[in-house]
Amino acid sequence: MTTVTIDDETHEKLKKLKEKEGSKSFNQLLNDIAEKELEIPDSEDMFGSMNLKDSEEVRSHKDRAERYD
Repeated sequence: MTTVTIDDETHEKLKKLKEKEGSKSFNQLLNDIAEKELEIPDSEDMFGSMNLKDSEEVRSHKDRAERYD
């Protein structure tokens, strides 16, 4: 953990932003701001997920993958 020193004006702005964004903590607020500014995708976006409609699509995908084993 690290301590950051800010002036009173910045603290008031961060408190208002924390309330507006519904953040549970300053840490969460600052982390969300940093991720947005650095364009870091959410973990769901980063790793993705297969949205398959039925098990046939899964079977088809597995069959293709097994051909290369």
